Amino acid sequence: RRGLASVPCGDAGGVQQLASLFDVLPVRQMFEGSPESQYTVEGPQGEATFAVASSAVSDRMRWLWACDEQTLALFDGVARQSVETLAAVDGRPMMLYSACFVVVRGEFLKHDETSRHVDWGHAKLPEGSAFTCLGPLTAFPSSVGGLHYWPWDDAKAYGKVTSLNMNMPFVQHIHKYEPGYFAALDGRLFHRTEPFEYRRDAAEPELCDAFEAGGHLRVLISLSIASSEERLARYARKILHCMTPDAALVRQSHSIYVHSDSECGTSESDSECEE
Repeated sequence: RRGLASVPCGDAGGVQQLASLFDVLPVRQMFEGSPESQYTVEGPQGEATFAVASSAVSDRMRWLWACDEQTLALFDGVARQSVETLAAVDGRPMMLYSACFVVVRGEFLKHDETSRHVDWGHAKLPEGSAFTCLGPLTAFPSSVGGLHYWPWDDAKAYGKVTSLNMNMPFVQHIHKYEPGYFAALDGRLFHRTEPFEYRRDAAEPELCDAFEAGGHLRVLISLSIASSEERLARYARKILHCMTPDAALVRQSHSIYVHSDSECGTSESDSECEE
């Protein structure tokens, strides 16, 4: 196991609908506005509302999170095959909890603008219980960044980690995004956006034209998929509530309860956002 696998989307129409929705988002305002601001637009399927999360290390990245059930439901079609595939990994029931667009704006992303991290870093979420699925909203030029990841089955990818090398794989492992497929990352897999510098390639004139005309936007669909089992769902929700804007929707599994004074699933022994 590497901690990463490619999963077919299975819903090309759903991806196109999301692309049409993204086209009406006020992306410039979303980059220049206040963190956690909400934006409601009239999309092809009706109103949709997103909350903006910014990056701690780069002003070139934004995460646009679905804020309500009507908006999150627009991601259900493209998530369905991933949910079914990931449920078979360890025989766990899985569900889509949250979703967003991940946007990089600009012709480059420097090494110090993207950091190695895990998405589901909770001690009580074991391998195979939580995943992030990332796929391109539209095709982009090959020089535009893919995904750096540190596979579990290659010890050379880690070595001795220091503050100077923590973002540099000792062996370069790059996943290049492919339209129609999601990169399914286990929640415990270290990864980051691949730094890049866009270069126009004569072999990709249409992709380059579209990337330039669209304002140099690299857009991914991001699906937060995790177990709906009672003993795990509460921790999945806690992680997502800690990493998303307050207004973002995190679905509740039917197998857990929510304390009346908390947005997180609880038990008597759990803190609200346990790391």
